[in-house]
Amino acid sequence: MVLRRKRSGHWNAVLSNAGHPPPLLIPATAPTRYLAAPGGADPPLCVAPGLARTDWSLELAPGDTLLLYTDGLVEVPGEDIADGLDRLARHTDRASLRALPLAAVIDDLLGRLENPSDDVAIIGFRGT
Repeated sequence: MVLRRKRSGHWNAVLSNAGHPPPLLIPATAPTRYLAAPGGADPPLCVAPGLARTDWSLELAPGDTLLLYTDGLVEVPGEDIADGLDRLARHTDRASLRALPLAAVIDDLLGRLENPSDDVAIIGFRGT
């Protein structure tokens, strides 16, 4: 992801997905939603070195939160990853979570994990 601040105070985000779960947008004033790359995610890096990467743009308003994360945040062994993605979307679609500072949102998400079976990384951005 590359972020550039616009004169309007909004942010332009250019994203590319190399096989990770879809980015999660938590708008300041709208329902949480996953972002999908046009045509789907590209394969993981180094799998097809000659393949051109796909990117797309998104405008983030002040207060919008964008989360990039690894599958360890949502994946539970023996369960469809769609169930974990659904849980994450429902959990983050709350006004009380939107009101927290970004670091507290990430702490909240990490605190929900019970015996994670995989590594977890989260990168969060909130427009100011």
